[in-house]
Amino acid sequence: MIRQLDSKEVIYDFTFDTKDVGNNNCNPEYIKSIKDIKMALNINKTGYNVYLIDEFTNNKIQYLTNRISEFYKGKESPKDICYVTYLDERKPKYMFLKSGNGNLLKATVEKLQKTIHEVTIDFYNNTTDEKKEKILQELQENKNLLLADLVSHSEKEGFDLKITQYGFSFMPMLEGKQITEKEFEELPVGRRTGLTKKMDKLKSEAKEILIKISQLENGEIEKIKVIMKEYYDTELKKERDEYTELFSDEEQGFQYLEFIYENAIKELIENYTLSYDDDEEKISEVIYRYMINVLVDNSNNEEPPVIYVEDASISNLVGTIEYENQNGNYVTDISMIKAGDILKANEGCIIIRTSNLLKYPNSYHKFKNILLNGKADISINRSSLELFYLNSPEVEPIPVNVKVLLIGDYYTYDVLFNYDEDFKHLFKIKTECNPYVELDKEVLDCFISVTNKFEEENNIKLQDNKALKELAKYLARKCEDRRKLLFDYDEVDRILSIANFNAQKENRSKISQKDILDAAYNEDLLEKEYLQEYKNHRILIETNGCRVGQINGLSVINSGYFSFGKPIKITCSCFRGEGTIVDIQKENNLSGGIHRKSVSILKGCLYNLLEIYYTLPVNFYLSFEQLYGRLEGDSASVAEFISMISALSKIPVKQNIAVTGSLDQFGNIQPIGGVNEKIEGFYKVCKLIDNVYNKGVLIPYINKDSVILNKEVEDCILRGDFKIFVMKDIRDAIEVMLCNDNLDYQGVIKKLKDQLDVFMR
Repeated sequence: MIRQLDSKEVIYDFTFDTKDVGNNNCNPEYIKSIKDIKMALNINKTGYNVYLIDEFTNNKIQYLTNRISEFYKGKESPKDICYVTYLDERKPKYMFLKSGNGNLLKATVEKLQKTIHEVTIDFYNNTTDEKKEKILQELQENKNLLLADLVSHSEKEGFDLKITQYGFSFMPMLEGKQITEKEFEELPVGRRTGLTKKMDKLKSEAKEILIKISQLENGEIEKIKVIMKEYYDTELKKERDEYTELFSDEEQGFQYLEFIYENAIKELIENYTLSYDDDEEKISEVIYRYMINVLVDNSNNEEPPVIYVEDASISNLVGTIEYENQNGNYVTDISMIKAGDILKANEGCIIIRTSNLLKYPNSYHKFKNILLNGKADISINRSSLELFYLNSPEVEPIPVNVKVLLIGDYYTYDVLFNYDEDFKHLFKIKTECNPYVELDKEVLDCFISVTNKFEEENNIKLQDNKALKELAKYLARKCEDRRKLLFDYDEVDRILSIANFNAQKENRSKISQKDILDAAYNEDLLEKEYLQEYKNHRILIETNGCRVGQINGLSVINSGYFSFGKPIKITCSCFRGEGTIVDIQKENNLSGGIHRKSVSILKGCLYNLLEIYYTLPVNFYLSFEQLYGRLEGDSASVAEFISMISALSKIPVKQNIAVTGSLDQFGNIQPIGGVNEKIEGFYKVCKLIDNVYNKGVLIPYINKDSVILNKEVEDCILRGDFKIFVMKDIRDAIEVMLCNDNLDYQGVIKKLKDQLDVFMR
């Protein structure tokens, strides 16, 4: 039965209303994916991360970020993450504080340190404390008495006592004057010996006096230390009360401040001497050894963060320990530790492109370990050179609780799932973006909303509904299904941007239907060159009359970024033989696996058609003429089969109709891809070398909803010049391609069997 598509089945059309649609941010292709992502975010267990199979665009990342951020609204603010030092500055410890309390603790610590320093200086210089001054005065008096006794004894023994910073110096006296070294050497030996013995005795006494002074000082210093402790407690009470109140609900922060206060005061008192100049260096060391580095400040985050990682190097993911050169030596401290995106996204979600993660040799492995262990160790990205030469901090690994959204393709997911044992345990949820969305009222409203948003953001306007409909038609054509719509904001952006540019070139403020057509359908140079070859008859093809064993098949040249249809002459000859189908492409290594399979199916289909159980006494030789590259696919199997029947029965094939379709062994017609490119390809060739009148294409019936043609071809079909026939089985194909007013389907089968009888004689 000959089936021809009518105009309603060919012309792409639908009704819609743009009123009250608005420009809402709706993406129907993500409906299932967003549900899956939210499910993962709600499951607070290890491994419930998401692998999203999708293509990457900035618009998609922005949409996903916004939707995940919406999920986190109303959730508790994430904690600040800090590193703090205790007694060992090389071993900083992590600390989690409520949002905003990190910098508050840092400021409080610095204020406490400054206040302790000022109070300490005041104590050393304070002369108004009666207890302290009395102790110092008594100490000085006792010291003076001891020294006075030593001076008096020295003078009696004939020595002048000099007190220096190194101790005591005894100078011999002669007639009330100090003698020089020369004068001392000129003295009689007995006199010199006597003076030397006296000097040794005085030195011994001096040592004893120094010990007594030291004992006096130590005793009095212990008394002053008691006063010093009381002084700190009094002077720092206000400061202590303030931070106690400030961190009343932050136990860790309060305990750290208490630790600083107690240990700093304890060490300052322990190391107290009577001289500030002697103690100054130690005072600074004791007070300022405690440092705090706010790695992650969440004071501006009211809810958990969502971070997209552009640079997936391990240093950017985890963080770094920086160094600076000081006189040829590389040094670092806690303040030079920087947090990576994993820590910044803690308690929230991190979005990473799989390709970005895998392009760094160590990133994936170390990132995986972080997820497995639940801890981020900033030191893991240090080089062996740093470990060997540098006195780096021994940082404590920080616990992390972050959800991960990996965006990648099917192939990467398949490889990781099957070859990485940990992957399936870390990414337990796989979801897919499906941009090919069933066209209903809700989806249509979303499409209109997307165009409205683009118009608003770019200050442009579509001229009328024809332009909008043409854009929808292009997106449906991308799906190869008029019942669907491709939801791709970037593609909409591309078409409308080019269309808008074309309109502006002609000083028009609105985008017309023609602008959309010019932007969407642009012939590639390669297609133009092929069409020129047909026009110059360098590629041979006939579009009129009938030919035995020759048929016009249809192929598609597709590079990924452009595609177009290319008619191909398929020929078949047959001779007496053993029922072999010789694929000339296969014999010359130009046939792919799928095509080889389709050729093998042809024999089974022929046996079923003729209802025979004996070996065919005929060999068939199939060839795709002027095809010099590799042939792949099964969409030409109907055309091949028709050419075989024609060659065997000697019934000529109509050349004005091209054929595309796949065949099974029972003669059922299977769908094919690229149907629009194939139809338009044959149309263009007919137009170039002859005309389009009474020309047509035979396609699978299942592909009738895939027919979405450009306006020129639609108009030609409306006029009745160009036709599209559909087939459900091989009988339909035979009736269209071989039958005429004088020959029906049964007549074709009879001729085939008669011809077989001839070969069997």
